[in-house]
Amino acid sequence: MEAPTFDSELSNAQSGGNIRLGCFRTHKPAIDMAGKLGIQQKWWVLFMVSLVFTCEWIDRALLNVTLEPMKNDLNLTDTQIGGIASASYWVAVISVLPIGRLADSTSRRDVIACALCIWAFGTVLTGFAGSFTTICLSRTTPANQCATFEQQMAALR
Repeated sequence: MEAPTFDSELSNAQSGGNIRLGCFRTHKPAIDMAGKLGIQQKWWVLFMVSLVFTCEWIDRALLNVTLEPMKNDLNLTDTQIGGIASASYWVAVISVLPIGRLADSTSRRDVIACALCIWAFGTVLTGFAGSFTTICLSRTTPANQCATFEQQMAALR
C-alpha cells in the first residue's frame, strides 16, 4: 500500500472525503475549513479599521479648521492656539513607548478598545471645552488613541 501524498489528500478533500491534517482528522474539505465567516470577519475588521482611521483624520482636520473661530470666541493668543494644535502630537510622541509596552504585555484587542473609548470621550469633551486648559486636556486624550491605534493595528494579524 502506497503512502498518501498531498495531492491524493487534496483530491480526496475535493471529492468530499476525509482529510488527515497531521494527527487530526477532519470530515470537511480544507477549502471549507477557512469558512465564509472567517473571510467576512476579516472584511469587517478591515472596514472598521478604515472607518476609525477616517474619523481620526477628520477629527484632526476639523480641529485645524476651527482654530481661528476658537481663537476669536475664547480670546486666545497665537501661542495658545499653537499649543492646542500641537498638544496632541506631543502627548502621542511621549506615550507611544509606554502604550506599546502595555500592548505587548496584555491583549492588543483590549488596548485598542480602551484607546477607542478614550478617543471618543476626548473628542466629545473638546466640543464642551470653554477655556484653553480644558481644550488642551480634552485634545490630549485622543492623542493617546493616536499613539495606540495605528501601531497596534499594524501588529495585529
